[in-house]
Amino acid sequence: MKEPKDAPPTESQMNCVTYVVVVHGIGEQRKNETVINVVNRFAEARRRAGDKDNRDVLTLGQASGQTGLSKLPVTEQPWMEFKGIPAACPNANPPCSPTAPFLGEESSTGKDLRFVDLCWYDVMQESVEHVGQDVRVWAKGLVGRLLRKHENAEDTSAQVPLWIRRVLYLLADTLLLVKFAMNFRFKEVKELVFVKFLGDVQLYGEYSRCRGGAVRRFHEIMTRIEDAHDTREREQGFAPPRVAHYVIIAHSLGSIMSFDALLYASATCDVRRGEVDHWRFPGYLQDDDKVRETDALAQLDALRARREAKAVEQPLSKDEECELQSLEKKFAFLDTDWIGRVQSFVTLGSPIDKYLTIWWLNYRYLLTCDDHIGPHGPQRIPHFNYCDELDPVGHNLDVARQTPSYSAVFDRREDVVFNRYAVPGAAHNKYWTDQGLFERILAQAVDGREGKPLSWFERWAYFKLLIALYSLTPLLILLGTYASLSLAFQVHGWRTAVVAAAVFSFLAYFGRRLIDLNIWWRRIQRQKSETFWTSRPPGDPDRRIRHRAAWLFRGLVATVPFAWTALAVAAVGALLHQPSQNKWSLDWSPLGNVLFGGSPARLWLFLATFAVIVLWLVLRRLPAAYRTRAVDDGSVWPRAVAGFQVLGSVVLGVVAAPLAARFALPAVTGVGVGVEQAALIGVLATAVYAYRQYRFVVVRSVLRRSQPQEITYSDYADHP
Repeated sequence: MKEPKDAPPTESQMNCVTYVVVVHGIGEQRKNETVINVVNRFAEARRRAGDKDNRDVLTLGQASGQTGLSKLPVTEQPWMEFKGIPAACPNANPPCSPTAPFLGEESSTGKDLRFVDLCWYDVMQESVEHVGQDVRVWAKGLVGRLLRKHENAEDTSAQVPLWIRRVLYLLADTLLLVKFAMNFRFKEVKELVFVKFLGDVQLYGEYSRCRGGAVRRFHEIMTRIEDAHDTREREQGFAPPRVAHYVIIAHSLGSIMSFDALLYASATCDVRRGEVDHWRFPGYLQDDDKVRETDALAQLDALRARREAKAVEQPLSKDEECELQSLEKKFAFLDTDWIGRVQSFVTLGSPIDKYLTIWWLNYRYLLTCDDHIGPHGPQRIPHFNYCDELDPVGHNLDVARQTPSYSAVFDRREDVVFNRYAVPGAAHNKYWTDQGLFERILAQAVDGREGKPLSWFERWAYFKLLIALYSLTPLLILLGTYASLSLAFQVHGWRTAVVAAAVFSFLAYFGRRLIDLNIWWRRIQRQKSETFWTSRPPGDPDRRIRHRAAWLFRGLVATVPFAWTALAVAAVGALLHQPSQNKWSLDWSPLGNVLFGGSPARLWLFLATFAVIVLWLVLRRLPAAYRTRAVDDGSVWPRAVAGFQVLGSVVLGVVAAPLAARFALPAVTGVGVGVEQAALIGVLATAVYAYRQYRFVVVRSVLRRSQPQEITYSDYADHP
């Protein structure tokens, strides 16, 4: 197919080559697996594709055909380039808009965007065998460290916010239960979650040499791009060579690593040599003790001078050539002139603020930028940060932007916590298929123009997320407990009855923890996006819809326990009547015989199993020394308010029971559900949804009173 003619390139387009460097996040990643998502999105964005008109074209084989399969060192070029994704330097007008379809055809002119996959997964995996720990062990260390800091803080500005301590405790406790359950099934999934995902989080936060090695990998690859770019420019006859510009797009854990790498690249040479202790990244240098010696630097300078002077009287011997190459390899990454040509920094689902708060000891260097930040260009690096409310990893930049080092290096252009995805948790990887978001990234971060407005609020996605968080989780807990409880009372074999009772006990305990974590996480996620939404004008339709939806779901949280109580009381009342007097003609199944008849042995077996399993699960929790109360100051007021609301809902349900007996119960039994099943479901549902209401009211009250995300980072990080 004949390629259509593009608009005539501007002078700035002719004199620069744009490299889009993509940094992957947690989990096992193969080389180029992440970057192909960006290539697909940018290719469609150049063609003005709609928000939902995203179609993947590029495959891993096509991408790796240009870069090769090996890691470091590689023999092929470190980038890939394709026809149909024309580059545009800052302020280039108009940007090219090809009409031919994107098919993944290779290009080599530099007029198209060049993409680089910065793969660093192997850096973390090299450390897992040596410093990786069971989640219970390192969770205790992490939570214990934060609690020690909080208890010894002399000022409230140095205390650890309640939401961090409470959510980390709930998360660790819940993960321990999930890990235990996976011992029976899904062992492969357990390995993936607890070693390859959570293990990455632990390694980068806890092991300083892994962090330093990852930053080194970033600088090495950028140095390789610089060298390969200069070589390619000479081969193509560009004199002087075109300027290389860089756009960094980082996801998840890769964003905090890129954040560290860009700051470290902006620092002075003495910092990267490891001569400034509070800026030192252990693991960045191959051999800290040897490379830091001043005589090694002097030897390197002397050998370079002799080679450049081409001294005839004292030429370099073979051994000296080898020594020079060895020293240059160790010191090559100290040259970070490329930082002055970083055009923009884009972070997706970034935990930067969380790392600064949880692993504050690693980030004290952000508070001291005087004399350590070198000249890195005419202006600060524009930073664009995006995350969805349902992303459990992502966050905004309220903490990072307070630090002097961040302000010296970065210019926060956009920091948005939006509502575009509907599935909790899965939103963390949803960015790669969000065509509208990448069209905005291409316009602002690559082209340097505003681009068309993007809708940060998807109405139906927002309603789906509220349903999933506040309704789906309790419903699944209800169905699981009902099924296991019914099985425990109706099966004939004692062994099966005990197993079913044990499953019911686990689901009841785990469900309580899951509801707690769900509500805490959702309320905090909502609170972190308030800064963005309150900045919108009062008449903004998205802001109005969010406000109305919030009130609607608050009403549902309060009325659902009332409705279930009414059904439960009506069904239990019907069961207490004589069957002959009951117009619904009750069928007494084994469950009814146990609960209302004369089989106490089965009932006592169930109660004993329940007590043993719950006690055992309680003992498996993190010890009492690591627990954080839901109300930090011990105040009973939030609990009292929540208790009165739940009590009011139950009382209203009892009052409305006659109406439920007249209208709701006949409707339920009319679809084949027995009255005793309706009673059991009603009782369990009342307990589940009443507990959800109680926790919702407590958490909302606590977060309103404590304003947990407002911390002064200079005081926080400087303590103790």
